[in-house]
Amino acid sequence: MLVARGEAKLRELGLPATIIAADLADPAAPRRVVDELRAKSIDVDVLVNNAGAGVAGAFVETDLQKELEMIQLNIVALTQ
Repeated sequence: MLVARGEAKLRELGLPATIIAADLADPAAPRRVVDELRAKSIDVDVLVNNAGAGVAGAFVETDLQKELEMIQLNIVALTQ
């Protein structure tokens, strides 16, 4: 199973995998992914996390929304 924002790019890989288009920076996305996995009776044995983002700069000067999206993607979505 592959999850990414861009479904078309995943399909271009031509891999024999279930593809789910989801932006994991969206707080509702992990639940949608889990629901789709359950609907297709797919059990995850191993997770390879290749999603991640960073925000550069002094914390007091960076954009709060960008920081929250980074936390959602790097920590919350992975944990869910």
